[in-house]
Amino acid sequence: MRHISTFLLLCAIAFTACQNDDSELEVLIQQYNNNEEANIKDISFYYGTPDDDEQSITMPANDSVENFSIGHTIHIAFHNNQVEVSQLPTGISCTANGARLMITSQLENVQYIISGTSHNGQLAINSQYKYRLDLNNLTLASTDGSAIYNINNKRMYLVLQRGTINTLVDGNTYTPIADHKMKGALYNRGDIIISGEGTLHVTGNAHNAIATDDFFRLRAGCILFIEAKGNNGIKANDGIFINGSVTNINLTANGGKGLNSEADILIEGGHTTIITNAQSSIASNDTTHCAAVKSDANIIVEAGVLNLLCLGNNAKGMKSDAHTTINGGEVNIVTRGESLLSKPKAIKANADIYINAGNLYAYAAHAKPIDADGTIYIKSPYNKLINTTHLYHIKY
Repeated sequence: MRHISTFLLLCAIAFTACQNDDSELEVLIQQYNNNEEANIKDISFYYGTPDDDEQSITMPANDSVENFSIGHTIHIAFHNNQVEVSQLPTGISCTANGARLMITSQLENVQYIISGTSHNGQLAINSQYKYRLDLNNLTLASTDGSAIYNINNKRMYLVLQRGTINTLVDGNTYTPIADHKMKGALYNRGDIIISGEGTLHVTGNAHNAIATDDFFRLRAGCILFIEAKGNNGIKANDGIFINGSVTNINLTANGGKGLNSEADILIEGGHTTIITNAQSSIASNDTTHCAAVKSDANIIVEAGVLNLLCLGNNAKGMKSDAHTTINGGEVNIVTRGESLLSKPKAIKANADIYINAGNLYAYAAHAKPIDADGTIYIKSPYNKLINTTHLYHIKY
């Protein structure tokens, strides 16, 4: 393993290549030297379909909805300012105020199938046990809080039924129910595990788009479109795990993050694109900078495609408070913001950076592209390496 210091990373231009790649590299390096800005990789949202599987991913059996036994099925249909609920078994009760529904459950193995449309509705669930929530062409917008949230800290298996298009939108203001605080358009105090073969649009106007006080897992097969206007795109306390799927996050909240976790972030597949067009948030002398991917612990990329475009000043592409590791996949990061309060790095790690495999393209218009407070480790051999003042591109 080759050790490259921060100083060498700034000024060295090095590459090793297979013999048939030499001419391609010479042309590419000359392009960047002649007109670097004109050759920066274009990053835009991906509108294709999921093309991934989970066969190579080791996932806890309890994270698989396929292992969830359905004992009771409840149908909930929203109709404008009203909501219709199927017959409830003993152990489940509900109260409704217009299209605002509160479900209280003391039963295990419950599946809820949610459909219909309401622009003044809400689904609150207080379950003593983990449950399955199927979205079947649901459009649900709240006027003063979360569209869907779980009061208790139990696991939510969120299933997007095949071929369906579902939309969740939070309100512009939040009114807590009793002493229960809401933190996003889709919010669960427990784990959120999303699976299925449908599409989910989530808009966070006043808070996070998706939030959990535990961990978030996105399995293969889904399509997610997230608008983060109030805070983060996806916020989790205990980790974010991307197994696959297509995810597009448009972040416009100042100081917000596309993916934000207090624990590790692990990318194991899928096609994830995050575009941030936001500035730093400054309040009471506390400055919070925007980032596409932010972990208070480690960021690990094993497979898949991760595309990050940061347009705002000071913004980071990937920011880890510990280590950042790239073991495979394709990672493309472009930061175009200026350096005002903080340097807008493509990758910034407070500990070490490990690049072991895959394809990394990192560009920062106004700073060096990758930076570690510890050591940057580059595994060899690699096929190509372009290292200029603002671009770092390595391919295995």
